[in-house]
Amino acid sequence: MKYIIDANIFYQKIAGLPDPNERGVYALKMAMMLMSGQLPGCCSKIPKPRSKAAIGEYTEQFETFWKNYPSCNNKVNKGGAYIEWKKITNGADLLSSNSENSICYKCINALKWQKDSESWKNENGKYIPKPETYLLKRKWEDEPPKQPIKTKTGYLDMNGIWREQ
Repeated sequence: MKYIIDANIFYQKIAGLPDPNERGVYALKMAMMLMSGQLPGCCSKIPKPRSKAAIGEYTEQFETFWKNYPSCNNKVNKGGAYIEWKKITNGADLLSSNSENSICYKCINALKWQKDSESWKNENGKYIPKPETYLLKRKWEDEPPKQPIKTKTGYLDMNGIWREQ
């Protein structure tokens, strides 16, 4: 917990003590009171600022991520997802959503292929992770599955071997 010390009140109390040792003892007592959670008369608590997630103010990049996340039963807990977003971006949402270095850009590009993956399509999206889990587990860093290149008469499999159809 952080505190504000009113310097005038503190100085008046210290100045009223004639012995320098008493002044030191008073300062130590006040420090001990603060450490134990008690508030001396010259102190007040600094209120904690409310997080953006608590107030419902999300960054533009997070809103872009949320909008692009597939709609399913698991698209829940926007506030929790935003807290993970802030941890990942370290407050550096300053990059444009279109910047290749931004988390938003990387997530949206990964979501494009992940939305079409078999595991996300099965059972009406039952296995799509919650957005908070997606961010916590850094799922945008997953590699897309290697798809064989199909042609009219055959295709290359994942090992680069030509297979006739």
